[in-house]
Amino acid sequence: MAHNISFEQYDSTLHKIYAASTDPGLWRNAFQAVEDLTGSAGATLNFVPQSSDRQGLVLAGRFTEDVCAEYARDYMGLCRRIDYAVRHGHEIMNNGVGVMYDSMILSETEMDRDPVYDWFGKLGLRYFIGMGLPPIDGYQLNFSLQRTWRQGHVQADDIALFRQISAHIEQAFTLSAKLGALDGCNSLTGNALDRLPQGVIIAGGRGDILFVNGAADRILACGLGITARANVVEATAPNDQRRFAKLLQGATAIARGGIDERDISERGGWLSVERDERFSPLFLFVAPLTGPIGTSLHTHPWASQAAAIIFIHDRDGHADISVTMLRSLFGLTPVEAQLATLLGQGAPLDHAATRMGHGVGTARNHLKSIFAKMGLSRQQDLVRLVTGLTAQGLAGELTRKTEESGT
Repeated sequence: MAHNISFEQYDSTLHKIYAASTDPGLWRNAFQAVEDLTGSAGATLNFVPQSSDRQGLVLAGRFTEDVCAEYARDYMGLCRRIDYAVRHGHEIMNNGVGVMYDSMILSETEMDRDPVYDWFGKLGLRYFIGMGLPPIDGYQLNFSLQRTWRQGHVQADDIALFRQISAHIEQAFTLSAKLGALDGCNSLTGNALDRLPQGVIIAGGRGDILFVNGAADRILACGLGITARANVVEATAPNDQRRFAKLLQGATAIARGGIDERDISERGGWLSVERDERFSPLFLFVAPLTGPIGTSLHTHPWASQAAAIIFIHDRDGHADISVTMLRSLFGLTPVEAQLATLLGQGAPLDHAATRMGHGVGTARNHLKSIFAKMGLSRQQDLVRLVTGLTAQGLAGELTRKTEESGT
């Protein structure tokens, strides 16, 4: 299946995924966007219980709640896909494959005889591609895209796109689990958000700061790109101030219930704020703080007012992750990946060439090769793609830090 995806659709899908990380009610909307982006017959996330006292759960896009409940109740325990993921998940990841699909598990003849595949067939489904995500609260998570008979087995471009989307799903669910687990915590900062590698700020509609984690506190203290004055967060550049205020006001309007939540994906969003010439811009993601996070934490200061959550991504702090990611996803050489990362961070071609110790002509030749390997034709498309993929590296770092902390 060939994928002709616009960057607008890709950005919109990521927006919906990260919006869902702060409002569990939006995951159906996010998975529907993933289905549209990938052309799949269904996007599902299986919560496989790690103990017998728990029930399985399925989140999906366009599959009905009845279908999801039937699978969780009657077929999850019998599914060879689930069994394979549980038994071979670590082996797959250690071998660098990272994904699972039908031909790794069953032959076509075995599929024909399998009761779960028979049930899939009644729904018009046959094949899949899947990946295990880190466990959350006693559940093993498996994210997958379902495919019809006509779509056939996955091809190389399906796998590449699936890996990209899976990384964002993983980060969004990790953040969601961290925030959702706060209900019973005595120390918000010590037990969750301070362990995130990116900055996190919870703020009211006028920018009044209700919470700031350690990473965000360090960024605010520098006063570059984003700062705090009289306990109000704001962007430092005039143009960025207006755009940031608009995102914040839109996000908190939804949190107040003044806007239909179906429009949530159109409010809040990404913003790049400028610093001085020594640093790359900061990426901000603003989202409404609604649902269980905004209404159940009655003991915390933001529970009584509409609030937005702001994630701050410092690209300079994760340049090495971006280089590794681009090499893995697109087969770039080390030099090409470094150049693509610098350009993706907003550096002009001549500045990037000088920083790497190359001439502009050499950099242009590398850029042509980058475009060919990444399927691009313009430098601005490269910037947008690298920007959209930045969160993938953060997901792995967040998981590593969480494991080291023992939580």
